[in-house]
Amino acid sequence: MKMLRMSLLLIMLFSLMSGICYGQTAEDYCDKGIAYFNKGIFDKAIAEFKKAIEINSTMDMPGSATSWYNLMQSLMTCQVSLLSSLEEEIEAFEEVLNSIGDDCQLAKLDLQAKLQGQQQVLLMITNIVKMMGEMADAVVRNIK
Repeated sequence: MKMLRMSLLLIMLFSLMSGICYGQTAEDYCDKGIAYFNKGIFDKAIAEFKKAIEINSTMDMPGSATSWYNLMQSLMTCQVSLLSSLEEEIEAFEEVLNSIGDDCQLAKLDLQAKLQGQQQVLLMITNIVKMMGEMADAVVRNIK
């Protein structure tokens, strides 16, 4: 049991020392996360806050609450940003759908106009054929 405690103490001490040696304390990660957050780079901010939380939780540091708060704020802002983007995409899609609807209405009106024109041409052809038949009958009567 004493050996286990000593091992855990050494591991915690090594973790603390490695963070200090490389200058990567929980506060450093939190500061980097805040900088990313202020630039609007939420995915990197979230990663930095998670690192700060990881360090704080292994060392049982009170700064963990700040890191958790910053992480939650980043996640919420990221979600709001995502929702805003989705709303913009939906509006753009609705505009496309509306324009397609308008195009369909215009195409329908154009098709109706062409059909009416064809009906008029067909009626004219029918009248011409009828007149030609009448003329042929008249010519035949005059010949007799």
